[in-house]
Amino acid sequence: MIKTMRVLAVAVALLALSADAKTPAPVTNSSMAVGDGTTVNTTSKTTVFLGTEYNPNKCKLQFNSLQCKVGKDDDCAQLNGYALECVKVGKENGKDKLQCQCRANETDTCQNSTASATGGVMQFGDCSNNRQCVDSFGHVPTKLELRTCAEKIHCVKEINTTATVPAEICHTCRSCIAQNDANNAQLSDKRRFDCTKICPREIIDSIAKRNAEGVGIADEVSSGSASASASGSQEEGSTTEDLNSTGPKPTPAPTKSAATVAVSATTIVGSIVVAVLSVAALL
Repeated sequence: MIKTMRVLAVAVALLALSADAKTPAPVTNSSMAVGDGTTVNTTSKTTVFLGTEYNPNKCKLQFNSLQCKVGKDDDCAQLNGYALECVKVGKENGKDKLQCQCRANETDTCQNSTASATGGVMQFGDCSNNRQCVDSFGHVPTKLELRTCAEKIHCVKEINTTATVPAEICHTCRSCIAQNDANNAQLSDKRRFDCTKICPREIIDSIAKRNAEGVGIADEVSSGSASASASGSQEEGSTTEDLNSTGPKPTPAPTKSAATVAVSATTIVGSIVVAVLSVAALL
């Protein structure tokens, strides 16, 4: 009987560990979204880096981001200078599904124009010869159905190139990382672009950890933080091809489903518990 109780205690402990592993960290004033649905605590005194707010509770949201706010509390940002607005795109689980989209009367120009709305070079455009990137926000395709912070656009110069005149491209932090992507690439390395120039340390460190685990670009991984609400729909990435870019597009990376990982972990723990209880029955 004592042995059986001890075995049951071990089983309960394993289940508790499994539950803890899936419990997301709460979003606080010092949290920074690192791009895959997870947040980390800032290593500095602010969650703002080069004009971009990375706290998911305070940031402006990028084009196609879900979970925006409608009306006077609209928290959608811009896309290359074109204003975005939070609109209802249907129902999900009985609730309104809200998404940051281009204004209805600017949809074509907002998504397909080769010129920014306010002057300056658009995201992925050539900013060489001191051409200024548009003072606005860009966009990175993501399949995650969550609040996705919009990032400011900055000019980044090519490195590690054999070109006589290295290219200079307008990028956001995460579009810079995406363009560095390649088969077996270590995205935190200084490859085509030195993304450390325009990315906060928290994102670079997070990507380095993913590299070590063989995981691709941050936006292709859904870990499910307190700010995330992944539901499995692929709607958010459906308008990606509508966006013209004047530079090369990011290369998609292999994806891993956090939901699959979570289920697998639970299944393994459950199997262990069943095995342990089976052994206890024989004692």
